[in-house]
Parts: sequence; structure tokens; C-alpha cells
Amino acid sequence: MIDEILMKAVVDTIPQWYIAEYGPHKYKLKVKHSHLRFCSYTPMSPKLQKFYDYSNRMLPLWKRIMSASPLAIHSDFVQSILALKWLSLFDSEISWSELFTFIRKTVIRSYENHPVTLNLIISPGKGKIKISDPDFDKFLGPLANSQHIYFKLDKQLNFLEYDEIPWGSINETKDYKFNPEFLQPIASILKKGEISVHLTSSGDIIFMNSDGIIASRRKLAWHFYDVFNFSDFMIKLFKRDIRACRLLETMLDLSYHRRGALIIFDPNCTVIKQMISPGASTCNKYGTPDLFRGILAKSFITPTENNENKNNCTNIRKKRLFLEIASIDGAVICNNEGLMAFGAMIKPHPNVNIHRGARTTAAESAYRWGGVVLNVSSDGDVNIFFESSDGKNRCDAIITFM
Repeated sequence: MIDEILMKAVVDTIPQWYIAEYGPHKYKLKVKHSHLRFCSYTPMSPKLQKFYDYSNRMLPLWKRIMSASPLAIHSDFVQSILALKWLSLFDSEISWSELFTFIRKTVIRSYENHPVTLNLIISPGKGKIKISDPDFDKFLGPLANSQHIYFKLDKQLNFLEYDEIPWGSINETKDYKFNPEFLQPIASILKKGEISVHLTSSGDIIFMNSDGIIASRRKLAWHFYDVFNFSDFMIKLFKRDIRACRLLETMLDLSYHRRGALIIFDPNCTVIKQMISPGASTCNKYGTPDLFRGILAKSFITPTENNENKNNCTNIRKKRLFLEIASIDGAVICNNEGLMAFGAMIKPHPNVNIHRGARTTAAESAYRWGGVVLNVSSDGDVNIFFESSDGKNRCDAIITFM
């Protein structure tokens, strides 16, 4: 039992790794005579290969130092060790262990009955006083609670700079980004070779470089991101880069805003035919739009539309409108052409499993009707329901990437 817990703790950290019978790429973790097979939708990048090899080397040692009784802390322990290893692959000179200790102390602190939030940028340089110095403690609360304020540190966590990000420095990205919108001020000034660290009011911990999020911790669970490898997974799954990247951005924003949502990509229009709320349609092809949809339908541009409008700010603004309708009770249904329905109710599939939540039941039903489904819980967890195949055989699969 403990072998399975340890191996699953490893697999759970990489979003594009999932346990399924069939998949494009298959790998195995081993602890003596036990093993766990898992799939990946994309081949391993050099960083992921190093992470995988390290995990297989360390699993026997982790088992020896733990008791025979499986405990939740075992998974937490393994993922924390893996977090140190993963982050060191990006920059081995940063004092990651010391940084983890500092964050662990900060996350339990409050300022005027509010959790302490923090933005750090770790950069080349040479400071003199460590951010963990007790003299800094009384200043962290009042000085670090804005998304535009940051502390810059050297790689040994010595203080370099305390500064504000001017509004004029915040860029609306021309390319698609792998960071939630609330971190765009930091992303706009982050340089190659720098890594930012963020502690949010919800207790989330986020690590980011100039490519996007590289690691996050929420509810004691770690997720590690090889940005380009994970984006490649989404592109292969949704078969178009623009659609996949926009959906990724949307999921990140919904997740960190703790907004539940159900988004269904329905390329063959099989799910929309199972909609039992015809008024939720945005066009007459699949129902009769009610007054509300009729008025608003033209205002939205979905993350799946291949819109090459040169006015990128307009596209971003439309994406924000999409975030709002995604929070309406019911599902958003879209295909290659655009938005087909929102606030939609889906007919339950006869083979659906029993779930505690209505949204998860609807998500599995939509998947079984033929869609690729992104389900965001009110806690911010993001699951993708899809079909996994090795080219000959197919099976159901789910990944969790937040």
C-alpha cells in the first residue's frame, strides 16, 4: 500500500502524466517488486526525463525511511522533496530549502486578520540582509499586499530591491501566456534567468519564470509544469494551438479565482444535441436562444475561435467576458467555429458513474456524449476528461492540472 502511495505521489505532480490502460507514451515507476505504469500524452522533455529518473532512484530510499503504515504525510513529504528537485532543475544556485522554510513560516502569518501575501523576484546580484531576518517580519504584512509591489532578492535570499510595477510596464501579451491574469504585472517585468515566487491570500504558492508557471502548491498538493511540454499536450488534445492556449489561460484564471465552471469542446457537435435547455443556445441551429442569450451572444469570443484580429487588446477583453459567462450555472459548449451555448444543461449519459457533485456528473456525461471536457471545481481544481489511445486501443482518461 505504501509503495502505491509513494509512486502515485510522483505521478500526480506532473499534469500530463496520468494513469490509464492505454496512452501514446507509457512509463513505469518501481519500488522493489512493486511498479506503477502511467501514460503521458507527450514524450518527456529533458527536464521531465531528469525528474523521472530521479524519482525512480529515490523511491526505494523513501520507502526505507518511512513506516509500513500509509499516511497522508508520506505523499506530502515526497512531493515536497520533488518540489526542491524540480525547481533546482531551473536554477540550482538558488537556496530553495531556505526559501521553503521562509514561505512555510510566512503562510501561517497574518496582518490585521488577513493572510500575508507576497511577491518575490529572485535575480542575479549580491545583497547583504536576508529576507528571513527577524527585522523584516514586522514589515512583510503591510509592505507586500499589492499585486504591483515586489521584493527583489539575490539567489541566497538577500534583499536587493523593494519596488512598484508602473501601470505602463504591464503588457497585454501578443502571444499566449501560461500564467493567471493577476500575475501579469510580474510576468511583464520578469526577465530571462529570474524566478518569481508568490504567496496569495488563498494560501496558494506559485513559482514562475519568463515562460510562465513552473510550479504551484495548493491544498498540500504540488504540480510541476514544463510549460512547452504541457502546452504541446493541450495542442495535441484540442488539435489547434490557438484554441488550446486560450483554454489554458481561461482555466488558470477560473482556477485562481475559485470559480467553478464546465467547458465542453464539442468538435463533432454530438454533445450539443444532448442539451436539454434549448434556450441556452446562442444560435438557432441547436435551439432557440432566449432573450438573454440573443442579446449577449455577439458580445463573446470564445477561447476556441481562430480570430486573428490585430487588435490583441480586444481579443483579451473578449476573453475576460468569456470568463464571466463560464461561471454561470450550466456548461459552456463550443466547437471550432465558436460559442454554441452557455448555461446549458446536458442530458445525463446512461453509462455515467455516480459522483458527489452535479458538475462532475455533467462533465462525465458530456465526455461520454463525445466532448473533451474541462471541469473546474469551486475549490479551483481543474480536471480534463478525454480519450487516451496508443494507436490501436482506447480508454477513458482524466488529468488534473491544478
